[in-house]
Order: sequence, then structure tokens, then C-alpha cells
Amino acid sequence: MRICFFIYNFSRSGGSERVTSIIANYLSKKNHDVTVLSVSGDNTCFYPLESDILLHTLFDYPINCKSGFFSILHKLHSFYKKNRFDLVIDVFASMSIFTLILKPVFKFRNISWEHFNYTANIGMSFWGRKLAVLFSDEIITLTKEDQEAYRTKEKFKRAKITYIYNPTPYEKAQKSQLNQKNMITVGRLTYQKGYDMLLDAWCLVEKKRKDWNLLIFGTGEDENILKEQAKKLHLEKLVFKGVSKDIDKCYRNASVYVSSSRFEGLPMCMIEANSFGLPIVSFNYKTGPEEIISDGVNGYLVKEGDIVGLANKLLYIMDNPSCIQELSKSIKIDRFTMKYIGQRWDEELNYLMGKKKGK
Repeated sequence: MRICFFIYNFSRSGGSERVTSIIANYLSKKNHDVTVLSVSGDNTCFYPLESDILLHTLFDYPINCKSGFFSILHKLHSFYKKNRFDLVIDVFASMSIFTLILKPVFKFRNISWEHFNYTANIGMSFWGRKLAVLFSDEIITLTKEDQEAYRTKEKFKRAKITYIYNPTPYEKAQKSQLNQKNMITVGRLTYQKGYDMLLDAWCLVEKKRKDWNLLIFGTGEDENILKEQAKKLHLEKLVFKGVSKDIDKCYRNASVYVSSSRFEGLPMCMIEANSFGLPIVSFNYKTGPEEIISDGVNGYLVKEGDIVGLANKLLYIMDNPSCIQELSKSIKIDRFTMKYIGQRWDEELNYLMGKKKGK
């Protein structure tokens, strides 16, 4: 098949870009003709990419999808006219708004591949979902919970709705020895990730113990705000590490992963952390944590937004280091391996190819 992934900015170093690169690589190795089209960016990929995957960008500067709607649509029309695809995979439901307008013109199949959850209305995602359930061939969510939300909350549906987990890029990772007093979190420094709440929780931790470090990897629009917050809280054992090309080494040098997000789709970094044997302490936000963590078995879930509860659970782990080893022994990543995830993508592409042929 000739397949196009349509994403806002493939140059970024986020989880959505990472998983897109993994699935694009997999499909390319299966002899599909793969293109990744960005609305904006510098026409590069932060992550390893197969050499025969083509990259294209509509704009070499940031453009707002709302105010620049018709400019994007015009360029997208020209691109689809020159490059006829069998399948367009929209990375985020918001991208489906553009694709579904042009779908009747170019007669391709499409998948709306949602990376947030059903309740997270960011940008044009609300209208993207409404259009996708009516006009997409398929919606792929990242969790069972989100699949069920689409099925129960959308009364009028045409699209097939299924879920496929994100795969781990570290199936054969060398596990952490779990003997370093480092807690780690990875993600863009944005409101979504809830790092403001994590800093408040860490302040409570530092009042009782200062023998552990909290390492935050990532950059983003809230970086200066968060650094100022850390300064006001007089945090001594917190380090902003920026973006690392060797994030695998960072996981191996940590003993616990912590997640404070307000919402997610399926947190890629949590799957990565588990691949290195790191237990996770996380707010139980929508969606993802409950499908990765069994509370008290391979990690801990804390009530969503409970800053004191998060601090107390981190302190509990610090005071009981043997539980880190026990939690790690119960981590299973089989369902997040590319062998399983690849089979699921093959099944869905075969479904769409059969549908196109009228089977």
C-alpha cells in the first residue's frame, strides 16, 4: 500500500512522534510505501527512521491549525493531488478534519489514530472526533478505556473503532539495577504533563528526605515557569535535564518513574520505563495508567491530582527500598512488544485493504 502518516510536526521529540516513527518503520519493512507528512517543522525526524521513508512538510514555520485552516487545506490538496495514497493515517483526531474534507476527492482510505483520550478536547480534536466517527474508515485508540468511550458516548457511528497499544522501543533493554537514588520523568514541559503538581509534591518530599534526586527530561513552553516555581520552592534535589539522545541510559540510571499528568492517551514513556524494569508511581488520570499499572503489584496509582498522596507514596518507596525490587519483578511488557503490536496493525490494514476491494 501507499501510506501517508499525517501529523502536525514530526520533528518534535515527543511520544506521539516516537510511536509514529516506530509504526512507520514497521510498515516500511513490510514493503509498504511510507510517507510522513507534517503540517509544520524542519522536515527531519528526532528518532531513527528507515531510509526509504519519505518526509514532507507543508510549512517551514509554525502555523495555527485554526487560523491557518484554509492555507493548510490548500497545500494539503496540492500534496494529495501529486501523491496518490491508498491510506492516510491521521496522527491525532484533529488532523482528520483536513483529511476527511479531501477524502471524497482522492478516494483513499483513512484511519483516525487518536493519541489523546476521548475527554481531552485540545485544539480541534472535539470536531475531529465527531467527523471521524461518521466519515473515517477506522478510529484507532490507544486504550481499551478509550475504545469503550467512543462506543458508548457516540450515538451515530460509521467508523470501525478499535484499540492498539503503543509499542515499546526497548524490547531487549538492559534492565536498571535499581540501586540509584534517582526518580525520573520524561515528557514535554507543558500543562498536560502536570509538572507543576509534581514540583509541589517533591517539595513535600524534600522536607523529609534529601537523599534522592528527581530528574525531569524534556523541554517545552512551560520550562521557564517550572524553573521559576522550583526556585521559589527552594528545591535542591531537582534537576531539569533537557532532551537526551541517550534516554535509555537515563532509564538505566534510575530506580523509579513518576508520572503527574493531567491526561494522556497511553503514556509512551511509562511503557519505556517498564521496559527497563522501573516501577511507576502515577496519578490515576485518564487514560492509560490503569492499563499499565496494577496498583501495589508492579507500581502504584494515586488519586488524580492528589499532590499529598503522590508525595506520600514517593516517600513510602524511599523508606522501603526492597519494594522497588518486588514491584519490578512483576512488570510484564509482552503486550507492548512489536511482535504483538505489529500483528494488530497488519490485521487492521488487511481489513481496510479488503474493504477497499469490496470484500
